[in-house]
Amino acid sequence: MRHISEVELYFNHLKEKTTDNFISDKTANDLNFEKIFEHLDYTTSKVGQQYLYSKLRKINLSDYSNSYEAITNQFFEDSVFTFQTEKCLKKLNNRRAYNIISLFTEELPNISKHYYFFLYIFRFFPFIFTILLLFFHLNFCIYFVAISLVVNAIIHYLNKLVQQVFEDSIPQLSLVLKCSQTFIKESRFDTISNGIQEHLDLLKPILKASTLFRVERGLQTDMAIMAWMLAEFIRIITLSEPYLFHKTIKLIRGKQNQIEKLYCFIGEIDSLLAISKLRKSKPYYCTPSIDNANNRLAFLELYHPLINGCISNNLSIKDKSILLTGSNMSGKSTFIRTVGINVLLAQNINTCFAKSFSMKGRLMIDSMINVNDDLMNNKSLFFQEVLTIKNMLKHASVGSHLFLLDEIFKGTNTLERIAAAKAVLSQLNKNNNLVFVSTHDTELADLLVAEFDLYHFCEYVHDSNINFDYLLKNGKLTDFNALKILKANEFDDAIIEEAYKIIDKIDNRLLV
Repeated sequence: MRHISEVELYFNHLKEKTTDNFISDKTANDLNFEKIFEHLDYTTSKVGQQYLYSKLRKINLSDYSNSYEAITNQFFEDSVFTFQTEKCLKKLNNRRAYNIISLFTEELPNISKHYYFFLYIFRFFPFIFTILLLFFHLNFCIYFVAISLVVNAIIHYLNKLVQQVFEDSIPQLSLVLKCSQTFIKESRFDTISNGIQEHLDLLKPILKASTLFRVERGLQTDMAIMAWMLAEFIRIITLSEPYLFHKTIKLIRGKQNQIEKLYCFIGEIDSLLAISKLRKSKPYYCTPSIDNANNRLAFLELYHPLINGCISNNLSIKDKSILLTGSNMSGKSTFIRTVGINVLLAQNINTCFAKSFSMKGRLMIDSMINVNDDLMNNKSLFFQEVLTIKNMLKHASVGSHLFLLDEIFKGTNTLERIAAAKAVLSQLNKNNNLVFVSTHDTELADLLVAEFDLYHFCEYVHDSNINFDYLLKNGKLTDFNALKILKANEFDDAIIEEAYKIIDKIDNRLLV
């Protein structure tokens, strides 16, 4: 089972909470999403990091907000504004800030009125019995002092078992509130701060309690051992820790939605700041445009953000989908991933790694690029492909999908592979869907020429050198170099000669 990291916590909460569209784990793996995110992650706070992760995994099917773009441009152009925003966000860069979402995703402990009342009363018992002992010389009170200390110690340490889920999030909540208070005063955030002041007003009572809780936690972790022991003894006598904890939980209950709104407010600001930094880090980028008149998808000098010195490519798609031919390592899979990544980023952060990029409409993304045997579940490569494509066909009926496929049905024989691939690709290409598919089967290109525009990548073999230019070229691949590559790698001449004879025989049979 895939490990869930702290960065993914908010994304997983959204998946459970909403019916919004997200790229699947399969597609995320195909696009190398984790490496892409690591490369794009210029966030300052842990809240922003979690929020940006979810923002990139969610498919935004509506237009990117002009207010977002305006704030991003302000960050891009104004270094003082950037510095001031970063200064506040850095307060939430502690790893504990990952757990803030527990306040609106985890079930809060139930606190009965009777328990809260007795908790409040028990705080005073050690003092009451001590006063009776010292001032009225009621010697039997010493037993009640001891009993009250034991009872309070039991309550104190039992409470820690309940409290530990929130021991990071409650102290960090005060920082969220303070950052929100700072950002609400900045006029340049007015377009995204609608309703934030009302949320802050409702959460103000929490600020004092959570701050006191943070101070006590600071004593527990930061001071020397003797000071800690003294502080712990005082907390046991007064039951201050469980009292403050339950008081804070009582104040939070019913306000989880407001806390999430503030979390998203902070996360959005940090994400927009990160996007501005990302844009500055690249040799060039563009903001995408919507082309309702001409091309379904068009771009100039598109490149992959993770590849240093990546060769860029141009493409303009009007009516058909795209079928790519070419040998291994020539660039087909990388090109398909590059298109998928840029379509994702165009819709989610209004940023593309190209000189220009336009789309006719928003697209959901579905892929089959990395497919392997699932030996643990006794599923072959071909069966894995079948399950993936079956799911794609369900999505195809909805329409407006971008399908990315690398070597369709490579897990079966040539004849059935070509026949099945042709039928499947024709079906995927319907309902305003757009398909990018690579294949080694040039026969498949001939069968789909009416529905797909044909392009290819190729390599050049000279003497013992193999060179790739990674440039997209029109038409299907006609110059095959596999045997030349074998020869360049010093395979025996007898093997090469026999291979050429077999090719001649197969060609003759096909002609007949």
